[in-house]
Amino acid sequence: MERVRRIELFGFPFFLGVLGAVLIFSNLNYCTTSILLCSISQLLMLGLFAAMIYAAKNCDGLSYYLIILGGIFCCGIFCALSYSLAEIALPERSFATIYEYAESCAEKLKTAIDKLQIGDKQNNALLKALLCGDKTGLDKDIVAAFRASGGAHILALSGLHLGIVYICIKTALKLLGNSIIAERIAAFVLIAVCTFYLLMTGASDSLRRAFLFILVAEFAGLSRRKRDLRTIFWSALVLQLALEPSALKNISFQLSYSAVFGICYIYPLLRKIYNPEGKYNIVKIIWGTACISISCQLCTFPFAWYYFHSFPSYFLLSNLISLPLLSIVIPLAIALLLCSALGLDFPLLALLCKKILSAIIFVQEGIAAI
Repeated sequence: MERVRRIELFGFPFFLGVLGAVLIFSNLNYCTTSILLCSISQLLMLGLFAAMIYAAKNCDGLSYYLIILGGIFCCGIFCALSYSLAEIALPERSFATIYEYAESCAEKLKTAIDKLQIGDKQNNALLKALLCGDKTGLDKDIVAAFRASGGAHILALSGLHLGIVYICIKTALKLLGNSIIAERIAAFVLIAVCTFYLLMTGASDSLRRAFLFILVAEFAGLSRRKRDLRTIFWSALVLQLALEPSALKNISFQLSYSAVFGICYIYPLLRKIYNPEGKYNIVKIIWGTACISISCQLCTFPFAWYYFHSFPSYFLLSNLISLPLLSIVIPLAIALLLCSALGLDFPLLALLCKKILSAIIFVQEGIAAI
């Protein structure tokens, strides 16, 4: 618990520092004045940080912690200014070759999904949305139904989707064994596959957040440290803001981190209200899913209302039915795609995918019609 408190104390002032700098320097354009302003501000923050660290040596108690927190706040401002300066002075930055290869692989995956015999073409389109983030093949009425029912996040690639893919790969890699070498190989393969999947699907803010979660969790496992969700949350937040402070302005970043914040801090409180015993207790599973949905919705609601001026009344019903189906159909679809690539035919697997995808669409349309 003490370690969690330390990372929270570090992460929150850093976040505030980045937020302040992004709000102040968000509209700078390429000019000598802007570059000079960022450079001077950087030097001031660096000098202030050094002065605070020096002053902290001669303090103790509350004064010591306040000075350290102030120094971390300055670090956040410094990182945001460095990024702003890089964007102003170096506007052309490209990794075209890597992205072009990833995009070509994404197109091949979409083609493979289109060839699957899983019923109506809308099922294929839904599967492309779930695995590739491509919603172009879905009818507008279906997309509107997902949005009205509170299931729009199902169509948007996020940590939920990458998390399911991660669990599938991790489960398969357990075949390597439990030795230290096997664990290191498994961690390397997991990170490599998730990195490529991230690039292949467009690397949205929510996917980058999920990828950083995986990265921190795997390094924690390799170093034999406890994988605590709050520690992973604040570590990922600091890393993403340090690397890309401007992400703070993106809606997907705000929604993604606010949802996980709810899981970290509100979900445990809800579970304390009612926590049935038994690992495979159906009531416990339903209540757990409900707690996660409520926790996420409570924290994302202010942002959703501010940007979209709407609130899905039946989000809980939508999630209780669709999320379990989603956690089943993605692994089945991955298995079906692998079988198809190997030239193997499994009609039962295709039938299961067809039924579940159709059920997801049916549920969302039904809830939207209430």
